[in-house]
Amino acid sequence: MIQSVMRTGVPIVYAILIKLGLGGLGLGDEVNTDIATVILTVAIYGFLRAVEQLWPKVGVLLGWIGAPSYGDVVKGEVVKSETLTKGELESALADLRDDFSDLVESKVTASVGAAVGRELNAVTKKAVATAKKAPAKKAAPK
Repeated sequence: MIQSVMRTGVPIVYAILIKLGLGGLGLGDEVNTDIATVILTVAIYGFLRAVEQLWPKVGVLLGWIGAPSYGDVVKGEVVKSETLTKGELESALADLRDDFSDLVESKVTASVGAAVGRELNAVTKKAVATAKKAPAKKAAPK
C-alpha cells in the first residue's frame, strides 16, 4: 500500500511545485495556471513512466521503484478472492442501510437534544433574571 501512496503523492508534489513555478510567469489568471499545471504534471508523469519501462530505477522519481501490483493476475484478469450471491449482497446492503439509519438517527437525536438543552438553559436563565428584577410582593395582612 505504501508503494501506491508514494507513487500517487510524489506526482502531486510535482504539481504543487509546477504551480508555484508557473505562478510567476503571468499566465493571466488562476484557471490558465491550473490548466498548465495539469498538462505539465501529466506530461512529466507520462515521461517518467515511459522511461521507467526502459530503466526501472527511474521509478524512484515517482516515489518508489517499480509500479504497484494489485493482486494476482492471470492472463490479464484479476483473480477474485470471493464471489457473493445476490442474496448475500442484498443482506449486506440491508445491514449497511440499517447501520447508516441508526447512525443518522443517533446524530440527529444528539443534535436536537443539545439544541433543546441550550434553549431550555437560556429560557431558565432569562426567567431567573426576570424574577430577580421583579419587586417582591408583600404578604397580605391576616
